[in-house]
Order: sequence, then structure tokens, then C-alpha cells
Amino acid sequence: MSTDIHDTVGPDTAGIRLDVARHTELFAAIGCDTAAKIAAATGVTERTVRRARQGVIGEVFMAQTITALRRHADTLRQHGHEPPALGDLFCIVNKVA
Repeated sequence: MSTDIHDTVGPDTAGIRLDVARHTELFAAIGCDTAAKIAAATGVTERTVRRARQGVIGEVFMAQTITALRRHADTLRQHGHEPPALGDLFCIVNKVA
């Protein structure tokens, strides 16, 4: 199991990053407007949500985030959003050479 969620990384470190603005927008659309509500919806801790917004994240967080949002597909569509795929919320950041 990956432990990269617990690493502290700088913005120039290669890794997979959360699109925080999109993450916030989609969870707000399903009524999750705080880290606590997002944590409850995804089954992770608030600390994990905060860390994911700051750096490299683990595959469990990624999978649980997508799954939580897909459970609310109808609500997202009512707000003009499609349920996200991995590429809609996460992007690869290459380390600066």
C-alpha cells in the first residue's frame, strides 16, 4: 500500500496532484462544503483531505474520491456536472529539471 499521502513535498516534486478547485466545486455541488463533510463522504480523515490538497496523494484517496462523487451522479448532473474520471480531478506534475 502506498504511503506517499504522508510525505511532505514541495510544489516542484513530481507526483500526482489533486485539482483542488475542481474537487471543491464538485463536492460543494453534492452538499460537502467543508473538509469534514468531504472526509465523511469519501471515508477518509479530514487530515487526509487537507494533505491531499497540499501535495502528492495516494491511490486509496484517489479511488475513494471518484467513487464518492460517482455515487452522487444524479445530483452532480442537476448542477451541470458529469461524474468525474481520474483525469478530471488528478494530474501528473513533472519535477522541474
